Amino acid sequence: MRLLLDENVAPAVVPRLTAEGFDAIRSVVACGFGASDDQVLARAVADERAIVTHDRDFGLLATRRREFGLAPCSVVLLRPGAASLDEVIHALRETRALAEGHAVGWFAVASLRDGHATIRFRSR
Repeated sequence: MRLLLDENVAPAVVPRLTAEGFDAIRSVVACGFGASDDQVLARAVADERAIVTHDRDFGLLATRRREFGLAPCSVVLLRPGAASLDEVIHALRETRALAEGHAVGWFAVASLRDGHATIRFRSR
């Protein structure tokens, strides 16, 4: 799974994901520090990556893209924002399993609590 991690996701997530076979990169590397949500979204679409974020705005932006007939983007929203590294990795493992075989444009909300992840997954 190809992922673009928003600035608000801990940098330590990338090496752990890479070790588990994910193709993950931080938005600060791909887009520069302080890039707008629109710039991050455009980069994710261009590179065919799902955005991983704690920012709810990306769900709305991805939905609007679909409404305007633009190329879709997949999003993983991590909730709440304060999650351990292990919880985030666990959530992304589960999301990868759910997303397998689905076209780009899916949306996942990962609720992270007490070391567990509950994933709500919706494909387009």
